Amino acid sequence: MTEDPCAVRIGTLTVGHGHPVGVIGGDDARWLSLREAHGRVAADEAIAKARTEWAGPLLVEPFSAADLPAIAGHADGVVIGAAWMQDFALVRAAARLGLPVVVQRGQAATLEEWLAVAEYCRAEGNDRVALCESGSRTHLGGVTLDLALLRAARERSGGSLLAALGEDGSLAATA
Repeated sequence: MTEDPCAVRIGTLTVGHGHPVGVIGGDDARWLSLREAHGRVAADEAIAKARTEWAGPLLVEPFSAADLPAIAGHADGVVIGAAWMQDFALVRAAARLGLPVVVQRGQAATLEEWLAVAEYCRAEGNDRVALCESGSRTHLGGVTLDLALLRAARERSGGSLLAALGEDGSLAATA
């Protein structure tokens, strides 16, 4: 079986381009955010704890660039969270790890800004990038996924896409 150049493999999970939906935060893979601890918990400790609880694919969102060595040693992929999307030094350093990179769109980020972050990763030699739509605040209250934006991102990037489905940050592969 040949590798699909439009799909991203994260551990044992293949995301995108003709592959069935996978849920990150569900039974397919886990997403650990180190950002929530604000640097008060060592990345090695947090990732080791997550590994004892989960043997499958593990994506980790760093709090800072200082977390990247631990992520490189123990995770299956790195998440550039919406809050860090414009931290280009972090984006470039994360891409250089050689792990798959999930770029989560900030609520106010345009399609062009979102795609540009993926291009920063590719410029560092990492083509294993998946874009994650996490929604925007709307008049409906809460956060609403922009399905038209997902479609446009798919058409423009040709790459793998994820959608943040839950308040817990769970993700689902969409294409």
